[in-house]
Amino acid sequence: MRPDVPRSPHALVRVIFVLVALASAPAAALDCAAPPVSDRIVAIPARGEVLLASGATLRLAGVRLADAGASGATARAALDRLIGSAVTVRIANAEPDRWGRLAGSVTLAPGEGSGLDLAEDLVSRGLAWVDPGPDGVVCRPDLLDIEAGARRDGRGLWADSAERVLDAQETEALAAREGRFAVVEGVVRRVGERERRTYLDFGWSWTSGFTAIVPDEVRTALEAKGLDAEALEGRRMRVRGIIEVWRGPALRVGAAEAIEILPMTSAQPRRPLP
Repeated sequence: MRPDVPRSPHALVRVIFVLVALASAPAAALDCAAPPVSDRIVAIPARGEVLLASGATLRLAGVRLADAGASGATARAALDRLIGSAVTVRIANAEPDRWGRLAGSVTLAPGEGSGLDLAEDLVSRGLAWVDPGPDGVVCRPDLLDIEAGARRDGRGLWADSAERVLDAQETEALAAREGRFAVVEGVVRRVGERERRTYLDFGWSWTSGFTAIVPDEVRTALEAKGLDAEALEGRRMRVRGIIEVWRGPALRVGAAEAIEILPMTSAQPRRPLP
């Protein structure tokens, strides 16, 4: 049985961090059909948001910019080149986050880039990951297929071995990415259901293996797709999110779209003998 409080003081701090994050109220759902508004890009702040002539600061919903190495520099340069461009914006939430940012999409106006969708362009070039972030929804699930094409062709960040998809059994490599975004693949060995969250354990031992933590609202969305706890156990999947270390490495699943069910590539390994 999974205890609620670990003995290690360092682990206790990490558990408190995770539990506080999971107990927080989810962000208001994005309006994926928000009306288009004309605007202009006037600056790109340090973290890659889009500052608009209207005064709004917009982060691209559903994606996370590459933040390291050559792909990070290329992503920033691609955004900087758009300063001054006329754009069509769909602002998907009414209230800014604690950094004053709204979430939404940006499309270049006709004549500026033939209606180019900025998030799609960045993902297709391997300059951004698909990431639900704090929104709890991906307005364009097709971006996952676009990302898969970039990953298959080794474009952008996918050409960097440091940004590769990690196997769930690579616990040391996962722990080394603490505080950073990661995409992880593996087989769920055990599912632990609790009142407000579900634990997907990818290792035989939950105390050291990789765990994906599924909040209640994401679990509900998965169940609506027919993916209850019984259906998830034993399945090979791809998950994504920010790595935290809680005994073993873990991440919080931000949306149902952040769990991709994959075909099994080989016979499921047997539980090792004690």
